[in-house]
Amino acid sequence: MKKLALKPMMGTIKNVYKPEICVFLTVCTIVFLANSGLAQAGESRYVLDKITSPSLQGNLLGDPATRPMWVWLPPSYDTSPKKRYPTIYMLHGFTGDHNQFKYGPMLKLNIGEMASRLIAEGRIEEVIIVMPDASNVYGGSFYASNKVIGDYRTYIAGDLVNYIDGKYRTIPDRDSRSIAGNSMGANGALSLAMEYPKIFGAVAAMSPSADLAVPPTTLDGFLKKNPTTLDRPTLVHNTDELRALLSGNVSVNVFYARGAAFSPNPDNPPYYVDLPLRYPEKTVVQDVWNKWLGQDMVSQIERDGQNLTNTDIFIDIGIGPVTFMPEGHDIEYLLAALDEKGLAHTFVESPGDHLSHLRERTTEVLKFLSAPGTYVPEKTQSERVGKIKTNNRFKKAESTFSVGKEVVPYKSNQNT
Repeated sequence: MKKLALKPMMGTIKNVYKPEICVFLTVCTIVFLANSGLAQAGESRYVLDKITSPSLQGNLLGDPATRPMWVWLPPSYDTSPKKRYPTIYMLHGFTGDHNQFKYGPMLKLNIGEMASRLIAEGRIEEVIIVMPDASNVYGGSFYASNKVIGDYRTYIAGDLVNYIDGKYRTIPDRDSRSIAGNSMGANGALSLAMEYPKIFGAVAAMSPSADLAVPPTTLDGFLKKNPTTLDRPTLVHNTDELRALLSGNVSVNVFYARGAAFSPNPDNPPYYVDLPLRYPEKTVVQDVWNKWLGQDMVSQIERDGQNLTNTDIFIDIGIGPVTFMPEGHDIEYLLAALDEKGLAHTFVESPGDHLSHLRERTTEVLKFLSAPGTYVPEKTQSERVGKIKTNNRFKKAESTFSVGKEVVPYKSNQNT
């Protein structure tokens, strides 16, 4: 297998960022996939499963509580009935769903195929990979929790984890359970690892965003894309509506999706959000904007980064060339936030943009999560960025996380 060429850090990321598109946007695959049958003995296989999550029931957006997921089982799963396996939870990005890491023809992304090859080459151990659905009518939940969208945090770290541990032969221990994602999923993985350090022992984030206040800010980009009016979001309930979203002004849906995640308002129908920009005045609604800033990754690490003290951390960013979508311009702030908390981490700069080399980057994630203590990429950064300047940022909100938060066991079927 051709090794991924990784370049050392050269200072500030130089790619031009377009906030109106948002670093959370990932490629969306619009496909109809049938459940796969049992593989022959000794072969890996995908299982199309589903879960009805109590944590998502009753959300004001009307999104379903029953969600599909792909579960990838390693080659020896059917031939070694007493063997148990570590688990990786892969979180998709904005406009994605459970299919993102299984079926991505444009990016040649098939995580099961990739894992099978690495296992055959002796480069990773056998592992179960879980790919849940965290989409909503706006295009993405941002893995948040509130009455408007539902509780995606307990859905992932509680309902889903307990379902998987109850039905499949996992090793039900935080040191054998990791979480990873790309873009929106990268932030979700880091955030969930912080809130649930007793659940996840390792985290990998590909193309996370860091600090919404770094110029040009998210609001700057949105105003540039929407200079005079604020359009209505495209609500997505089917593939035709998803196509309409992707062919239209995606920035509007990203804006509303963030609003639903970071500044929800159950008393403000029909969209149930407060937004940080007021039209037609084009003025900032500061209290709402502060809520958004309070949920960016730098703020979360400043509040709760100590929860990651015993967690293995992998951060990856693309450095060009740009094929599909530019990377963000704020990764140095995320690295500095980790440094200020004294959190050991592996940072890798990879060829490509936000999406273009996702196959190669996911391969590196699998290798890291299989052996985080010994993983060494070919080249890593050689310089560290300076401390974060926070004098001009708003007063930090109090923590919304609880260290080592316990979850209520989810009743599931017998082991498969």
